[in-house]
Amino acid sequence: MSFTLVESERGIAEHRFEVTVDGGSVPGLLWRPSGDMRPEVTVLVGHGRTGHKRNPFLLALARRFAGRGWNAVAIDAPGHGDRRAPDAQPTWPRPDANEVTRDWQTAIDFLRDAADLDIGRLGYWGLSMGTSLDISMIADDQRVQAAVLGLMHPNWPSPPGSRIRSDAGRLSCPVLFLVNWDDSLAPRSQAFELFDLIGSTDKRLHAYPGDHGQLPDEALSASEQFLAHNLEIPG
Repeated sequence: MSFTLVESERGIAEHRFEVTVDGGSVPGLLWRPSGDMRPEVTVLVGHGRTGHKRNPFLLALARRFAGRGWNAVAIDAPGHGDRRAPDAQPTWPRPDANEVTRDWQTAIDFLRDAADLDIGRLGYWGLSMGTSLDISMIADDQRVQAAVLGLMHPNWPSPPGSRIRSDAGRLSCPVLFLVNWDDSLAPRSQAFELFDLIGSTDKRLHAYPGDHGQLPDEALSASEQFLAHNLEIPG
């Protein structure tokens, strides 16, 4: 287990950490405002398939959240980022949802102690693979109080996608679900099907033009406003 400061610039501190889960190392990053401020909101950020904890899109989103005065946390999924072997096969793995859930829960518990992380108001943001895997984590961990999901269908990793379907039905926190209208990987009709399966009584869907992952800044603003509404205490 380790926790170190990587850099601090423009009012945002980036910390690297590693936790051990079932004998393996899980690397992650924590972004938070610099200085003595202790954020009361923490957002877990999940990456997509072939991505990692510090890809440009995720990094910009995490810094956006930290700039608002929140904690943002990301980890590498199994077989991705620093967990991808140099001689790995060209095909990308489909990680096991149980393993990813254990990774997240271990990281949260570690940061609660090592970084004095406040998890009283915990949110999640993750699309594509970040939805298909972490629906299970959100369903299992009632500490997550709001989630932004989307760009996914209910048949991943293979039809009929029994795990994602059953776990979607167990969700109870407020959910914002994002869709790309012309998505070639998660066609909108199938994305709508997954949205229908979500058990939360408070759920809403936003659709935007474009293929998979072509989200405008408007979608990120909507995500931020949704999380703020559900996680921040009104002024």
